[in-house]
Amino acid sequence: MSTWTNGARAASLFPVAPDAAYIRVLDASLGPKEAVQATDWSYADAWRWAIVNPLTEEPARLVDGPPAHGPVDSHRVGNEVWSFDHVTETQLTTLRRLGRDGTTPGATFRGYVYGIIGIGG
Repeated sequence: MSTWTNGARAASLFPVAPDAAYIRVLDASLGPKEAVQATDWSYADAWRWAIVNPLTEEPARLVDGPPAHGPVDSHRVGNEVWSFDHVTETQLTTLRRLGRDGTTPGATFRGYVYGIIGIGG
């Protein structure tokens, strides 16, 4: 992942198409000033979404949106891939659809989202 991010720390890989995937990229300038343990970094509101082509070494393209904490999961709902941004400082979580060319914000909830389930036909 460091090839895509020019050496910046990155985590997770959520494919949305054969030539498009999302990663989380750390903005170290937003992280803790005195980190004691790894979770000080992972739960800091210092992570941004970026889209990459996993078939190439082209640089990652950061996606617009606020920085949020790092640990996230992806959830497939129908043919769509969804994840979320959780901001530790405000304790708000915004669902986010991960598309081929960018993300689309969905509903915002107070608290932390642990899962997304698609119901219906």
